[in-house]
Amino acid sequence: MDLNDTPIAPPIISESIVVKPENQNNITKSNGNKNIAFFLPDYIRYFLPNQSYFQANVEMTGRGRPIPSPTAAFHSFWRKITARDGATNSHLLQETDYYNTLVGQQFTYQKTDQLNNQRLMFEGLQPNDSYDNNLYWEQQGGKTWAATADCAALAPPTTTDTAQAPTSKEVQVSTTLKTDLLNTDKFIPLNVLGGMHLQMEIEDFRRSLEYTTGSLAMGNSNRMSPGSLKVLGNVAGGFTWPVLPQPVLLQRVMFMLYIEEQLRPEM
Repeated sequence: MDLNDTPIAPPIISESIVVKPENQNNITKSNGNKNIAFFLPDYIRYFLPNQSYFQANVEMTGRGRPIPSPTAAFHSFWRKITARDGATNSHLLQETDYYNTLVGQQFTYQKTDQLNNQRLMFEGLQPNDSYDNNLYWEQQGGKTWAATADCAALAPPTTTDTAQAPTSKEVQVSTTLKTDLLNTDKFIPLNVLGGMHLQMEIEDFRRSLEYTTGSLAMGNSNRMSPGSLKVLGNVAGGFTWPVLPQPVLLQRVMFMLYIEEQLRPEM
């Protein structure tokens, strides 16, 4: 086909529209933000869910180097996703309870190298409790807690191991939501529904996280204190490990809706 050929169908223009949550502050459960709410307005008319992406920047804090559970990666954070009509907010379109469990089961049955690579790149998957090359954590100066034989032998920590606390890395996530309604290949008519209210409930972090240095950072082998206390070792005076109450911070949260517009020939 060249430019002189007559197309068999009118061209289709596609675009993405960014919808931000009603609460545009950083999402942290300790600040009382247990839910993220979106309103998809009716003037968008319709969107294609399986080409629409939920995006956020994820940063971990706290003891033990927490990471999302590899069972469902970024989806581990969400317990329930509810969709209601936009006109009255009273008609339930779909409610998925224990959404993270659903996605974890899908991950298990659909596991392939291609899908794992996609989840590594876009869905915040940290596949194991590795110290090195951790997606969410790095040791200042390139040092890790297992850098020396002292740590491996469970000896008291040395300056090499503990002089610098680990620093968190900001991870950008872009993924579709895996419910039947929000991952369908059929267009959803928002103009018919009067828009759509979408609410995402955050899961208890004791279920959604794993810890790369022991259970809740209190495993005997990791030599880490359960509180903001001085750790005795070969470092003069020991060091203080800060206790932060919030293990997950979500920033710049948005929902990118995919729409298409077919160009019709002039009459």
